[in-house]
Amino acid sequence: MLKTSLSLLLVFFFFEPAFAQTSACVKSKEAVLRSSMEKKGIEVGKATQYTPFSLTGKTKRNWLEAKDLNGRKVWIRRGDVSYTLSCISVRVNKTRLYKRPTKKSEKGKLARRGDSFLDLGGEDGWLQVQTKAGDIRWINLDHIWRPTAKMRMSFERD
Repeated sequence: MLKTSLSLLLVFFFFEPAFAQTSACVKSKEAVLRSSMEKKGIEVGKATQYTPFSLTGKTKRNWLEAKDLNGRKVWIRRGDVSYTLSCISVRVNKTRLYKRPTKKSEKGKLARRGDSFLDLGGEDGWLQVQTKAGDIRWINLDHIWRPTAKMRMSFERD
């Protein structure tokens, strides 16, 4: 038992960097999304600040392959993203931002599918976010999308 626990600890300690970069967030005002990993690749869209992406693990020079909210694969420049920021996107057609974490709170701006925010943490089904303008608001946790790491592990007995 101790041997198994120690082995798992060592695996996570030494191989943590391989798991660390499973998501990224646009840190610049705007990032160009391309169909291939070249500046000459077809531009398939643009992502605004705080747009989250799930990384596929494919990289080439200064480019990363990523998936957006809709599962679409795109290539984005490594310099346009941050691995340390935590960002979310609205996954429902529209939702309200609130001043406090309750629907009884003063209603704020309407957010639409794909709008992105900086994740500041949450409580009781609510997430506090920062808008691109710097306003701090609350959003219902059921209305957001954030990239998650999917990891498959198997444990075998010796």
